[in-house]
Amino acid sequence: MIYIYGLFDNSTGEIFYVGKTTNMKTRFVTHKSSTLKGLKGDYSIRMLEEGDDLSSEDEYRWIHKMKDAGFELLNKNIEKRFFFKEERTCYHSQITIVMPPIYLEKLKKEKINTGQAMSEVIRRALDYYFENH
Repeated sequence: MIYIYGLFDNSTGEIFYVGKTTNMKTRFVTHKSSTLKGLKGDYSIRMLEEGDDLSSEDEYRWIHKMKDAGFELLNKNIEKRFFFKEERTCYHSQITIVMPPIYLEKLKKEKINTGQAMSEVIRRALDYYFENH
């Protein structure tokens, strides 16, 4: 089983971190002994979603959902992550871009033709889009 979890400040009840794990107890102990910047005080771990096939995309979806709700998360580098969902939505930072299915197919072909990672293909496509619009 895979879990998407949140770390919550017990004094405010607010979420401040979203993660993904296969063992929430072990992960919580790891967080307690880690040096996440700003991680002090009394906090708890709560499951946000569970499933057998949850992926990093699901984790990022929760991160963006919490950020869009106004929570300040301590997750690192979330502005650099982007991905495709089945509904062909690409998340980049706090911008959501819905692409026509044909464009997604073009990106997949470019990935195959160039041998680049999908993240690099998407980054270049976004750079091109924003330079020309």
